[in-house]
Parts: sequence; C-alpha cells; structure tokens
Amino acid sequence: DVVSGEAGGITQHIRAYKLTKDGREIAFVDTPGHEAFTEMRARGANVTDIAVLVIAADDGIMPQTEEAISHAKAAEVPIVVALNKCDLPGADINRAMQQLSTNDLLPAEWGGEVEVVQTSAINGTGIDDLLETLLLTADLHEYQANPQRAAVGTCLEAEQQGNRGVVAKMIVQNGTLRVGDVLICGGAFGKVKAMYDALRPTRKLQEAGPSTPVNLTGLDIAPEAGDSFYVLDSIAQARQIAEHRQTNTRSQSLSGRSVRVSFEEFQRRLEEGRLGDQVEVSVLNLILRADVRGSIEAIQKELDKLKHPEVQIKLLQASVGGITSADVTLAAASDAVIVGFNVIPDEGARALADERGVEIRRYDIIYKVTEDLKATLEG
Repeated sequence: DVVSGEAGGITQHIRAYKLTKDGREIAFVDTPGHEAFTEMRARGANVTDIAVLVIAADDGIMPQTEEAISHAKAAEVPIVVALNKCDLPGADINRAMQQLSTNDLLPAEWGGEVEVVQTSAINGTGIDDLLETLLLTADLHEYQANPQRAAVGTCLEAEQQGNRGVVAKMIVQNGTLRVGDVLICGGAFGKVKAMYDALRPTRKLQEAGPSTPVNLTGLDIAPEAGDSFYVLDSIAQARQIAEHRQTNTRSQSLSGRSVRVSFEEFQRRLEEGRLGDQVEVSVLNLILRADVRGSIEAIQKELDKLKHPEVQIKLLQASVGGITSADVTLAAASDAVIVGFNVIPDEGARALADERGVEIRRYDIIYKVTEDLKATLEG
C-alpha cells in the first residue's frame, strides 16, 4: 500500500521494511520503478541478497524493467520474478515469459533457473508463494551474518525533520547496531540517539541485527543516499574522518567552473562564425531542494540527460529540507531558479523571493520537473 501515500500514483521514495513468514524474517528494500530513479534502483540491487523483479502481466517488460534487470545482474544476485496483475483481463502470461527469456532470464517452468511467481497485489494472490520462494532461495545460497560483531550497513535515504533533526533510513547488513553506538556515514557522524521501526515509525528499537531496516537520529548532517556506515570506538575518531571526507568533497565541487554569456553575445558570435569548439554557453543556474536524498539523486540523473547546444544547466546547490531565506539570497545573487520537490518555502523565504524577484518552482511529480526544465532550456 506504499503508492497510496505518493503523488501521481507512482512510488517516488525508497522504502525498507521487515516482515515475518513461518517464524523467519525477510527484509525488503523497495525501490521505485520509474526510469528516473535509476540510481535508487542500483542502490537497491547493491544492498540486497535477492532481487525481486515486479512485472505487470498486462504490460510485460518495459524499458525501466530492462534497466532493473541490468542492475540485478551487475550486483550478481539471484533474481525472482513476481508476475503481478495476473487476475486482469489483459494479462498475457506467456508473452511475459517469452520477454523474460529474451532478456536471459529463462523461467524455471521452461527449464531455466529463474523462479516466476504469479501474483495479484490487490487480492493478495501468490504473495505467500513469493515469500516461500524467497526463503527457499536464501536457504540454497546459505546467506549468513554475524550478529556479534560491530554493525556495518548502508544509508538508503536521509532527510531533515523539524522536530527530530536528521533522520537517516539505514539497513544493517552485518553485525548489530545499538542505541549509543558511534557512527560514521560518508561525511556525517554522530552517536545513535534513537532508532525506530521502519514500518511503524513510532515504535522505538534498542538494537537492530543483520538485515534490519531502521530510521535513526543522532547524525550531524544528512548523509548521501548510498553511503556505507560503520561503527567506531570514539566520537573524536568519527569527527576526524568525517571532516577529512567533507574537505575532500568540497575541494572537488569547487573545481568545477562555468562561463556565462548574454544571448546577444551568443548571436553575434554565431553571425561571425566564432562559435567553434570552445563556445561559451549561457548557464541556467538551479538551486534544488527536495524532501529526501534519493529524490535529489533521481532529479540530478534526469538533469544530466537535458542537453542543449546554447544553454547549460548548473546545479549550484542540492540539499534536503524546506526552501529557506538563505536559498533565496543565493538565488538572487546568482540569478538562479529554485526548484522544490515535495518541499515548501517558509514564510520568510516566500516574502524575500517576492521582494527580490526570485522564481520558486514547486513540484511533487518527478517527470514534471524535467518537462518544465526542458521547456525552459528551449525557451
């Protein structure tokens, strides 16, 4: 029922949750299927032991499904196919099976190694079979972890919440994570203040064993989605490593440079035949604010696809949280447009934007962002 809380009827956030089947636990990392979320899907494949490929029986294999297959193969994990919507009148199971074979995923029914389970998410048909297939696959591959060691894992998402500060969605991949542990995660560090059940956000946890997704608080800044986390002995050691990583990241981002030129200048050069290889193009400056890190990555991936010979997109800043007065000040100084995805400007930012003539564009569906920016470039 994830999609009921999402705009546009498509999953736009990475989710992780745990359920029990026959006394055994299975953790799911649920990544969005929309093609804009390639990075998130790649991250899902890289943190899981088994990839479940959900294919609609009426649609068959779509371009983004092929992309997901590539990620699962690259992560070298076994693939189980959940053939969904099998109860719909337009469902064509044989066609889906043929498409799977074409993509080097030969179904077990046809003599291959890929288990295909027919399901209906709405009716719950085949879900028990799917869970049993996952447990059987895990047994065959003898997946093991050591709950006695210090925890390691991956950050799936991170966001800034007004009442809790930085909330990071982590999945523990080995060891046991406990409240009070000192963590380093990319350029972020801190002591675990509290941990919450990923599916029931009000339920507090004291510890989380292998393959457990948790929402935790206590980090100083929001880590990047996909960053690995490690438990260290002391907060001083964690701070030192985090500062070193932040310095490296900052020096890399400052090395990029772009040149701006007016449209009249561009036309003049065009008429004089002086465009050549080293043409200085106009730059569309953007400041991006989104609700979670995963959304930022997905939008950045889409922006990379927007190419135009005369205009270049430059992302001045991409961060998690609501639009602030500081963003408006930066936008006014650099002649930038502020893009907000699933976030809103506070009152101060809205008033300042009106005063300084800064454009704030708000979106809640990812492809609307790219459609609008494409139109802006062409305009």
